[in-house]
Amino acid sequence: MKALRPGVVVLLGAIAIVLVISAAGVFAFDRLFTTTTVPVTAPQAASVGLPPAVEEPTLHFRVLSTRGVAEKHRTSGAWAPLAVGDELGADDEVRTEATGQVELSLGVGSVITVAASTELRVAELRPALHQLQLKRGRLAATYDPDGKRVLQIEDDSGKTVVVTRGAAFSVLASGQALAVVTQTGSVSLQAAGAATEVGPGQQAHTYGGSAPSPVTPIRAEVLLKIARAGRPASTLCTEVKGTVEVGTEVQVDGQAVGVDGAGRFSVKVPRREGQVSARVAVRDVSGRPRETLVPCAAPAAVESHLEVELRWGSPAAATAPGR
Repeated sequence: MKALRPGVVVLLGAIAIVLVISAAGVFAFDRLFTTTTVPVTAPQAASVGLPPAVEEPTLHFRVLSTRGVAEKHRTSGAWAPLAVGDELGADDEVRTEATGQVELSLGVGSVITVAASTELRVAELRPALHQLQLKRGRLAATYDPDGKRVLQIEDDSGKTVVVTRGAAFSVLASGQALAVVTQTGSVSLQAAGAATEVGPGQQAHTYGGSAPSPVTPIRAEVLLKIARAGRPASTLCTEVKGTVEVGTEVQVDGQAVGVDGAGRFSVKVPRREGQVSARVAVRDVSGRPRETLVPCAAPAAVESHLEVELRWGSPAAATAPGR
């Protein structure tokens, strides 16, 4: 084997050096400018759920006082006497007899007085809405403003509604009429798509679900006018005809009597043994009573007819009927 010439050896050494330097440069470049990707696990999002549903508190009316005959009725069960401390919730009912009365409270600044001869249902009780249904009779309310709540009282049909956020007022449901009177604050009487604001010292009414009447000042006294008694009859004590303010409750001998849209009423009172008069009692929306006695008419005179018997050959004889 021939020995390489000195020039060739030098050339090969130079090439080797160049190759080593090039390799080192490539390695250095790769280290400097090449980024190694390191997998990063994304942080798991914190579990954020909706806030838990807040249940509305269950509200109840509490009985503050009772007088006379006052009863309660729940959706299931019979009528039972009311007692101080009893609680009434949605769909519970209250009724009072002629001498009964109940005071109900719903927290501070809210007192409902259920007057005599009244039937009331608790329709709905929520923090924002206190709804009552006045089936018949009268209630008085003292309802302080809160801003978060509304008191709503509807008639038996649900077509006429009294709404307030704060007032002292009374409502009377009698037959087809519903009347309201306000002492302080303001209430809205709503029916047939119309509304009337009833302010302090004012009253208004609806009849048969019609639009509310214009407001008028509270009368100084209870209106009761009795017309002359009708013609006497043997089976009647009297026929009572009279006029009251629309929305006034009328009873004759303890029986409710209907009043028309003009405030007129008429009733025939049967004659009972020993009866000398008929008692007419009225109660207006303010709760003011008035009574009067209407004397029984004298019985109709019984006409006496004589029957004449003619007998041939004898004088005429007179006999009373039925002889």
